[in-house]
Amino acid sequence: MTRKNGFNLLGVLALLIVLASALAAAGCTSGSNGTASTHAPTAAGTTASVTAAGTTASGTAAPAVGFDRLLQFLPKTAGAWSLDGKGEGMTLQDSEGRDYTWVTGDYKKGGDTNAEATIVMTDNGIATTPLRQQWSSFRRIETTEMSMTQVTVDGFPAWRLEDKKSNEHSMTVLVDDGIMVQVMVGEGTSADLDALVDAIDFAGLAALK
Repeated sequence: MTRKNGFNLLGVLALLIVLASALAAAGCTSGSNGTASTHAPTAAGTTASVTAAGTTASGTAAPAVGFDRLLQFLPKTAGAWSLDGKGEGMTLQDSEGRDYTWVTGDYKKGGDTNAEATIVMTDNGIATTPLRQQWSSFRRIETTEMSMTQVTVDGFPAWRLEDKKSNEHSMTVLVDDGIMVQVMVGEGTSADLDALVDAIDFAGLAALK
């Protein structure tokens, strides 16, 4: 698949860093109520539960899930979208021997040669990141360029981003404070994003040990 918008693993990681920086910068700002979404915004006054980095809710170590297992959760089809190839996986290990895993899959839309999409799943449950620390600090960011709203997907906290000057849409979902799922659509619609998000088995991801 030719990636017109330059979707690749490094690009995804860079986007996560940018998003984390935006969250950290806006951590003390209160936003307005979210707009309507097919994935319902969280109720005002609620926050996502975040355990200490590197531990599960019980305080025990939370090793990363192998990328071979994460690859199984890339949906093969999602409405008019289909997985292009088999997806790719990677494991990184830091100086303390902790593993971080990524998987990514590219998607093409039947009958539309311009539309493209990417799904990325990362297990960084043992990492401390600004994104996790600031996840519930605010409800919404609105600028001339984009709109980012806190929503929930199958009960998990998420951020929905709509680019106002292009046909790019994305969703980032935090699954049980460990696995992060990012769905990005280029030259598509909000409905395309919803179709891809709805095709992911988030409950299955949460059950991974």
